[in-house]
Amino acid sequence: MSSVGPSEAIQELATILHRDLHPIIVIINNAGYTIERQIQSPSAVYQDITPWDWTALPAAFAPQVPVRTASAGTVGELSTALLEVTRTPDRLVLVEAKLEPLSAPALLTQLGRATAQANHRD
Repeated sequence: MSSVGPSEAIQELATILHRDLHPIIVIINNAGYTIERQIQSPSAVYQDITPWDWTALPAAFAPQVPVRTASAGTVGELSTALLEVTRTPDRLVLVEAKLEPLSAPALLTQLGRATAQANHRD
């Protein structure tokens, strides 16, 4: 499992496609920098990432390579997408999981608050 930013993800996606690898890639798209939103400025424009059509990118990089893509905005859609990917082990699968910008696990929210408090003490 790996976590990378948008520019690194794009480079790696192109490499994976051209090497004919068949991973399942789940992109967690929360439209920005969640940890920074938790620490400070949750609605600041600089926390946003320009929206991309992630599911269109494989075809843009390697139109001849068969892939399977899905975009999920609900738990049900994500469950369906993940079930479908098990049916295509012979190709790259890219699933975009769309989350609300402030969606975060409880631990990340706590870490953000603690960091914000520490920053204000200085």
